[in-house]
Amino acid sequence: MTHTIAIIGAGFSGTIMAARLLRAQAGATLPALKIVLINRGAQGATDNLGRGLAYGTKSDAHLLNVPAGRMSAFPEAENDFLNFLTQRGLKVSGGTFVSRRWYGEYLRHILDSAVAACGAETTLKIIGGEVASLTMLQKQKQGISLLKFANGRELMADRVVLALGNFAPTNPALSEAAGFLSTRYIRDPWAPGALDEIDGTQSIALIGTGLTMFDVVLSLSAKWPQATFTAFSRRGLLPQPHREATSPPQFDHAPEHILDGPATARAYLRAVRTAVTRHAQQSNGVGNWRDVIASLRPITPALWHRLPPEERARLLRHVLPYWESHRHRAAPAIARTIDGLIVDKRLQIMAARLIGMTTDINAAHLTLRRRHQAHAERISVGTIINCTGPTSDFRTANEALLLNLHAQGLISPDLNRLGIEVNDQLQVIDKNGRAIPNLFCVGPLLKARFWEATAVPELREHARHAVNALLASFKN
Repeated sequence: MTHTIAIIGAGFSGTIMAARLLRAQAGATLPALKIVLINRGAQGATDNLGRGLAYGTKSDAHLLNVPAGRMSAFPEAENDFLNFLTQRGLKVSGGTFVSRRWYGEYLRHILDSAVAACGAETTLKIIGGEVASLTMLQKQKQGISLLKFANGRELMADRVVLALGNFAPTNPALSEAAGFLSTRYIRDPWAPGALDEIDGTQSIALIGTGLTMFDVVLSLSAKWPQATFTAFSRRGLLPQPHREATSPPQFDHAPEHILDGPATARAYLRAVRTAVTRHAQQSNGVGNWRDVIASLRPITPALWHRLPPEERARLLRHVLPYWESHRHRAAPAIARTIDGLIVDKRLQIMAARLIGMTTDINAAHLTLRRRHQAHAERISVGTIINCTGPTSDFRTANEALLLNLHAQGLISPDLNRLGIEVNDQLQVIDKNGRAIPNLFCVGPLLKARFWEATAVPELREHARHAVNALLASFKN
């Protein structure tokens, strides 16, 4: 008997799910599988396969934010990505920050290799298109699903994996939304061709000061060497740089007793600050706060689970911007380039809130209120680009499939709008709190359960766990 597994989304998580399923079948006495990898939005089924938003760039200026030695797609083979690069003649070390396009090539290589090694009993089919709805059909104990595509195509599957990746940024909360309809406003800088028509002779405003802003500035300043930018966020925090040529992180600098103390945002923050101070003192100043932040990585899900709902909300409201700037850092070369643009006065960073936006035939006009200032000020630019990063709330992302599942009560958004609820096996939980045995989830939607679900070291573990749970579900 052959089981059909539909994986919706062909970015990192979807690609690794497919590759792991194929690898699990190679030489194993498991049920034959028909794996259907759905590359949503692709004109051709293999267009941008494995790359998604993160690794679809063609610019060598866009570097990975993690050294090559830590970017293996398989936690059980830490040097896999590094070996892939060296086999292609690149002179790199574990501490090298390489172009993101190489990681897209790596993911495609993984999938092709898995297909080649798999037996004839299991197949992989890659199709392009958008799944618009999913209907659960009763059949035997586990049930099957009917997937309907936007173009009318249908697919029956025994198991379905939601691997939808990141969604477009949400528009800022403004009372007047007319400005969002202007061609001078770009909601999603990662949409195909979004930056192509920008006139770099006019100043450019960037909403957000995180890693997305870094990427957009690098792309546009390469095309328009004299372009000027104003980037703003409520706190004006920039991503911190990684250290140069670092060795693999050691996870032995976590704050003492943080898992035993009070489960509050304030207690967590106090524990981290104490650990940073202690680490610096014990190492005679050699120790770095990055060591403490890295040591939080293995226990972050446990810390998140301990927090009651009101403390999760408090942490997201007050601590998240500082966590993001310290936890999700930039490659050293990228950080130096951004610093140079600031020194040259081509990039201005503001701690300010957007309170109004209008556009006319000549320019876009922003009304901003700087942090700790009572009065507002107005700036005029040629283009406004939303660089706030992907939204986690599918209800504002206009995702047809998730809206359909939500309307049926098959998925439950979490209280903090970070994603959807899942159980320990990464099976989706419906509105009544029951797990759906044949519907799994991987990727950023797992932020609701784990908080951290955007970087490869977390996503690869989720994919491994989901594959094991999915295969085990056939035996139940």
